[in-house]
Amino acid sequence: MKNDPNIDLLLLDYSMGRMNGDELLEKMESSRSTRCETIMITGHREQIQSSKLLRALGVQRILCKPLDLDELCKIVDR
Repeated sequence: MKNDPNIDLLLLDYSMGRMNGDELLEKMESSRSTRCETIMITGHREQIQSSKLLRALGVQRILCKPLDLDELCKIVDR
């Protein structure tokens, strides 16, 4: 993935089994040569304590569950 120019969008859930979305982004940051649009999804808005950190890691949008599928489709189509 680190050198794949065909990746346009990264869609992550904030809460994952072994690590959080921000931890994954931090690990990926050193190996990604280009940035792509990144959307973070969360079921617990309060879990995301610092959106500044997520923005620094390249997250353009934070969406809360339950997702509005129409909104998500519009974002992905852009």
